Amino acid sequence: KYFGWGDGLTSYKAMCDQWSIFSTQLISCHESEALRMLEALLSNRTALPLREGHTADTAGANEPIFALRHLAGFAFWPRLAGLERIRLWKLDRRLKLTHIESLFEGCVDRETILSEYDNLVRLVASLVDRRAPAHILGRCLTASSRTAPLARAVTALGRIYRTIYLLQYLDSPELRRTVRRLQCR
Repeated sequence: KYFGWGDGLTSYKAMCDQWSIFSTQLISCHESEALRMLEALLSNRTALPLREGHTADTAGANEPIFALRHLAGFAFWPRLAGLERIRLWKLDRRLKLTHIESLFEGCVDRETILSEYDNLVRLVASLVDRRAPAHILGRCLTASSRTAPLARAVTALGRIYRTIYLLQYLDSPELRRTVRRLQCR
């Protein structure tokens, strides 16, 4: 994409707030950096406290990433451009929020999450135990997002966590300052 014919490579470095690089990977320019960051976090064998909060740009803040990061135990605080275009999701269809109803896209499919719970646990165990690389699982989930029940469950769960994050982000000036500070590094 950046080098004309064929693939180029990017040297992707993961850095903590102490300015220490804890992972370096060579990745294709076409790959999701957010999934590679999750891999870096999961493979961290240093004493650095990396579970406190991580940032990404808008492209890395999709629903499956929110779900996978949360399930793996990592706080995710992405910087989001175009907040006016991002829709929130409700857990209960009957809930009427008079003044902000237009912000909500619809209702999360809780039944799919519940029916795929065991598979979600297996998915996270595969990630955390490093049996399957995050970038491969993410690619498979994205490719089958409309048909596979597990992919739909991951997306639905991600909608919940992204909605919670967006509401916290909008409500907390301190969180917004923290995200901006982390993003500038």
